Amino acid sequence: FAGLTATRVIAFWFPRERAGVLEEVTVRGRRMERICIYSTTLLSVAGLILLWRRRMRAQFLCLGGWLALFPLIYYAVQYEDRYRSPIMWVTLLLAGLALAALWERLAARPAAASDRTGVSRRNLLLAGGWQDVIFTTGVKVVNVLANVTRKGELVRELTKEDFVLLENGRPQVIRYFSRETDLPLTLGLLVDTSLSQGRVMEAERAASFRFFDQVLRESKDKVFVMQFETGVFLAQKLTSSRKQLDEALSHVDTPSRRELQMQSWSGTRLYDAVVKASREIMAGQKDRKALILLTDGVDVGSDATLAQAIDAALRADTLVYAILFSDTGFFNGGADGRGVLERLARETGGDFFEVTKKKSIDQVYEQIQAELRSQYSLGYVSDVPVEYSEFRKIRLTTRQKGLAVRARDRYWAQR
Repeated sequence: FAGLTATRVIAFWFPRERAGVLEEVTVRGRRMERICIYSTTLLSVAGLILLWRRRMRAQFLCLGGWLALFPLIYYAVQYEDRYRSPIMWVTLLLAGLALAALWERLAARPAAASDRTGVSRRNLLLAGGWQDVIFTTGVKVVNVLANVTRKGELVRELTKEDFVLLENGRPQVIRYFSRETDLPLTLGLLVDTSLSQGRVMEAERAASFRFFDQVLRESKDKVFVMQFETGVFLAQKLTSSRKQLDEALSHVDTPSRRELQMQSWSGTRLYDAVVKASREIMAGQKDRKALILLTDGVDVGSDATLAQAIDAALRADTLVYAILFSDTGFFNGGADGRGVLERLARETGGDFFEVTKKKSIDQVYEQIQAELRSQYSLGYVSDVPVEYSEFRKIRLTTRQKGLAVRARDRYWAQR
């Protein structure tokens, strides 16, 4: 096979002189065709490398496996179409991918040049880490909020040197650090108003009144209220007014019998509510952001999935504090949203709580308030520039033994 391949390559690229213009033109045409084929082949290899770097493993294996069925050298040196046609569509597809990636990079250069800092100077001044940050073209600071506990008790006295931060397994330099006791806070209260919450709605409203009265600093913080059932409705847009929040909460309620009769179907669009709040409100906010979910955790009728809800919250840099508050008799033990709420909280860096006979909704709110006022804020600039948008893994630990760190485990690196 190797000998035959070498013979064909030599015969094609160094043909013997023959009489006749037609043969000369044919040789030139074949040579140009071969140049095009080799160029496409090289671009297809670049396309495969790009698929691998973007962690598109399924596409890489599919297209790479197809290429492996037809040895590249063999098909490249054959003139007959019957040897090339089964593989040409793959090489053209991969070559197009490589060219598209090149165009994307060239088109993004002007935008990158216009963004000279990429860092919110106001945030860094508030965080007290200004002196540690060097601003350069295209710099993007990754913010990580964390709570640290020792045997369930919050630990508030750690310093920057006590933390170890990894991105995709690589150590990162923590550029700025602060304890989050004074930074502005944006909160979103998402209330499940489906029929299953009818018996606990009054307790939820009363506890939410008291929580906002204690937490909200009208000069710094902002809150919005959203309710979800068959649809997702914004009950109160972002505000710093306790009066507006109290009025909005008073109107948050489960549907009446008449409203239920008028509806063609019932539902609890929990995932859609998280997606809507994250994309339409939280994505445009700065500083600390958190969603508080009051629900039994049972989703019915959402267009979004649980994974998409988590993805939306992560892209908006928003923590989710999930409160399982349910009427245990409504489902007769047949439905349990604990697993959903635990995953929402864990993967976004928030926390999960359950209202029980031993722990009231007021006690849960007190714990959330303590956590919000005891957070650490860490910022770093990744040692790997963002060439394409992707999720990157984060691992935050402490040097001290016996401490548990709760923070998100990945972030969205936006190009």
